[in-house]
Parts: sequence; C-alpha cells; structure tokens
Amino acid sequence: MGAKRAPSAYFVFANEQRSVTKDELLAAATDGKASSVADVAKSIGHKWRELDTAGQQQYKDKAAALAAEIAANHAEAEDDSGTQAEADQLHADNAEVPGLPLTSVKRIMCLDEDVARVSADAVKGMAKAAELFLEFLASKAVAQAKNHKRSTIKFCDMQQAILTDKRFNEMGLKHMFLTDALFADARTDGKENLAAPRKACKVGADDTPGSRPITDFFTA
Repeated sequence: MGAKRAPSAYFVFANEQRSVTKDELLAAATDGKASSVADVAKSIGHKWRELDTAGQQQYKDKAAALAAEIAANHAEAEDDSGTQAEADQLHADNAEVPGLPLTSVKRIMCLDEDVARVSADAVKGMAKAAELFLEFLASKAVAQAKNHKRSTIKFCDMQQAILTDKRFNEMGLKHMFLTDALFADARTDGKENLAAPRKACKVGADDTPGSRPITDFFTA
C-alpha cells in the first residue's frame, strides 16, 4: 500500500487548536451547549488567518518533520499485517468499489476525534454517497457553464450553483464558499468570469449551517 499522506501545516495547527477552541466556544456560549463541528472549524480557520508569516512557518516546519517521519517509517508500515488486512477488506472480491479512493475517504472520516474505527462497508457507503453528491454538484456547475456558453467548468460556476440552490445552503456550502479563506482568490476571479450580473449574496445569521452539515466530513 502507499505511504501515509503527511498532514499539511493547517492540519497540524487545527489538531493542536481543536480541543482548546472547543473549550473557548463552550465558555462563551450563553446556553451552555457544545459548539458544532462547523463552528469549531470556522473558529480554527479564523485563528489560522490571524497568524503572521512566522507563526504559520512554525507549523509548516512541523508538517515537514512529520512528512520526513512518515517517509522513514513507510517500510515498517508496509509490513503491518493489521493495516494490510484492512486494505484487503476495503477492496474485497465482488465488491463494487466507488470511484473515490477509499483510503482517502477513510482518512477524512477519521479526522473526527470522536471516531475510533470505521468499518469497510461504512467507508464504501460514505465514498459512494460523496461520489453521488459530487456528480450532482458537477451537473449543476455544468448547467451554469453552458449558460455562459462555456464547456469549461470554473469556480464561479460551482459558486453560482451553490448560491442558487437552497439544498446546498442547508448543507453549509454557501457559507463555506462565501467566507472560507481557501477560496478568496477564486472568488475574486469568479466575479470577473461571470458574464451576467447576479444578485449579491450576503452571509448573515440566517445562513448559519445546520448542526451536521456535509462540510463536517471535509473540514479539519
């Protein structure tokens, strides 16, 4: 099997900050309820953006050290019979394997600190669900591209599809696409790529994602 993928600098930072961020949000909550995974991820993302270059660099260095450690231990991991047995089960004979890499889907599911283990069938089910969701989102983006006489899907097509479908908003995708720093440059380019004007969308209190949006599985 392939070597374990090393975490990014942001993932290292998020893992360090997750527990303390949960405690901070709980202390600030007026109702005494624990914050959702989406709220915790949003707060961690805000903290990351507030770090200066030197602050982010230390986590880049930690990520590089982890990458070196993973590479050094790769040969030993290859001989781990338990890990190999799980990989064999994921690709069992006569099973319909979804298009998404099962090992990547499992890794994302296990990012939740409350998840100890995930069965092979659960990974396959989640991979298939994610595949169908991506297919649906892609079809909506294709429709937007065709409206602008293009055969190439751009970020603005995905954004427009998400902003105009309330189902995506209920999942929390509208909030993520409008506010996440990862898409800042793409949002700027998207405004220039849209040939037809559209009504501006503002993010307010009513746009807060649900308690378990789909982005829970894709946000560290």
